Amino acid sequence: MNGKLLCPVCASGRVRNWFEDIWPDRFRKQARWCRDCRFGFVHPLPSQENLDRIYSPASYFENPEWKGLGYDCYEMEAYWRHAAAFLSHFGVPGKLLDIGCASGLFLGKVKAAGWEGFGLELNPAAAREARAKGFTVYEGHLEKWGLELGENSFDAITMLEILEHVLDFRQALGFARRLLRHGGVLVLSTPNRFGLPQTFVPGFFRKKAREHLWYFTRRSLTLLLEQSHFQILKLQSVSLIEPTLLAAARKSDVPR
Repeated sequence: MNGKLLCPVCASGRVRNWFEDIWPDRFRKQARWCRDCRFGFVHPLPSQENLDRIYSPASYFENPEWKGLGYDCYEMEAYWRHAAAFLSHFGVPGKLLDIGCASGLFLGKVKAAGWEGFGLELNPAAAREARAKGFTVYEGHLEKWGLELGENSFDAITMLEILEHVLDFRQALGFARRLLRHGGVLVLSTPNRFGLPQTFVPGFFRKKAREHLWYFTRRSLTLLLEQSHFQILKLQSVSLIEPTLLAAARKSDVPR
């Protein structure tokens, strides 16, 4: 092996430097991008231990002094409105797992639409809050529960603003596929690297959350979902303050 850096999505060797940023606490973030699928990614990646220290504090989901970590106020996010519309259009109410459910905001919305909602959450304080609302919430990493929860257990899985945070996005989608029943629906959202602010505001991503590891484009997300054996039902860019790619995909058969 020659050690050449390849794109994590399309395996192209046409990778270029994108930006490098050093935060006040000396955290260093280096990002690259692929000239073929336009995917952006952090390299080298941080350790899981470093990421856990970011996600564990109770202030992660409500931090009025937001300085690039977490949310200033998670309850104000609008992703769930668009995701709920996708779910209503492509799914039939049944059992749903919301991966990264936070305080259970989205679970409350889908419950009203007839879904039996379950959550998976890494942040202990957010998990407790979701449980206080009456939801079953599995606490910890997807790597653990992706194996412990029964295969083909859910009719739908949602991953809203999750994919850009996980160290291994292929593994995360593999677990989602494992947990979905045949024909089950996956609804996910992730920031759009080519959204308007990202395109026209110099250094936009350097000012954004430092825990984001992956920066998807329509092309790279399409390729990844197809590689992960999902049939894309709809993929669009949703115009929010931070333009977001929203996708609905159905679990498909793996070719023999």
